[in-house]
Amino acid sequence: VLDDVGNLATTIIGTPYYISPEIFSNTPYDQKTDIWSLGCCMYEIVSLHQAFEATDMNSLVIKILRERKLLPLPLATEIVPIEGSKQTNYRYFDIGDLPDQTLLPITGYNKKSLTSLENAVRDVEHLLDDIQVKIIIAKKNVQKCHGILSIDESAAIQLYTMETLPLDRCLYYNLNKTLRTANRRELEPWFTYLKLLLTALYKLPSVRRTVWRGIKNVDLSEEYQEGQCYTWWNLSSCTDTLTVMQTTQFLGTRGLRTLFAIECENGKEIKDYSYVRNEKEILLPPATYIEVLGKINPAPDLHIIHVRETAPPYVLISPPL
Repeated sequence: VLDDVGNLATTIIGTPYYISPEIFSNTPYDQKTDIWSLGCCMYEIVSLHQAFEATDMNSLVIKILRERKLLPLPLATEIVPIEGSKQTNYRYFDIGDLPDQTLLPITGYNKKSLTSLENAVRDVEHLLDDIQVKIIIAKKNVQKCHGILSIDESAAIQLYTMETLPLDRCLYYNLNKTLRTANRRELEPWFTYLKLLLTALYKLPSVRRTVWRGIKNVDLSEEYQEGQCYTWWNLSSCTDTLTVMQTTQFLGTRGLRTLFAIECENGKEIKDYSYVRNEKEILLPPATYIEVLGKINPAPDLHIIHVRETAPPYVLISPPL
């Protein structure tokens, strides 16, 4: 029997102990049956898998957020290595500060003609490292992407997902920084690439589900007030699997973190076009307008903000087509 109530928050791999039958009868935490948590832990030790699917976790967290139940969220101990690259995926953290003024809509790019990817980046090539080499690689990688997109459109998406150091010489970094700037004229050199990229994204079917994104070492809960609406002017990389966010190359399970649970309407599933296809990336277009539905602080260093994509009061970005 666990004498210390705090020990109830500890699991072997990460099954939240609060998914016990008693939670639905509001049983106090110090009166829950240890056998439930023990069974989950034993299952994980033997199978090396979590006892619950990620989709169940998504539904559970959204339920908690909606009902404002301030339940402790235990930190998972990573025992089994995550398959794939351990490289940090910085574009998922590229949230940026909220502007201190209301920005003008993004217009004008849609008047540009569609062109090759090589020509689309010509006006910003001086900002980017090895961009023509990356274009060659991107076009080779998307040769097998048979679908509704052209080679240049497909490669424009892949080019956005390519991350190299230094970050300030990456395409995604410079594009997103410029999308957030109040001086809309600074965006003009990007218009031809933006036309190609957004044409590709608009052709893809929209994803309507809960997706996740976050940032390390920052508490953004005070910046996002419940009931208020905000605009994410840059493109936003998300995942629809909560467990992905807990891996070391994303948010991890320790330290100060802000996690957004986003009910999106216009997300675009780009895994078939991404340079890193195992990430299952959902990309939110620029000028995504969100409403804050709720916030919880389930652990001392973890802040979860629940938002929903909603219609803006006026057009924030002209459609490309």
